[in-house]
Amino acid sequence: MGMCVCLIYLLVDTTGLKHQLPSAAGISSAPWWAWIGGALGAYYVVVVIIFAQKLGAGTLVAIFVCAQLITSIVLDLTGLVGFARRVFSWQRWLGAALMVVSLCREVSE
Repeated sequence: MGMCVCLIYLLVDTTGLKHQLPSAAGISSAPWWAWIGGALGAYYVVVVIIFAQKLGAGTLVAIFVCAQLITSIVLDLTGLVGFARRVFSWQRWLGAALMVVSLCREVSE
């Protein structure tokens, strides 16, 4: 199903909106981290299939939200992959900590 949606999007984008496909030079000059989205998407699908019944939908979504939160904190603090460096306030640290603690409590029950 996902492949069908991607192909429909490609057709609409290239024929309806008249956007050009990227050139071979543009594709080969993409940074290394631009290619990990496909692998991470496949990993996400496999994890959801394996753990959805065991953990439940709410816990599974909470795990991914916390993982995204931690990743965004690391990216903002370090400036990796082109992000601007940002300083975190104590409120942001507290909010992130509360989410992680809540998730740990949920998973341990």
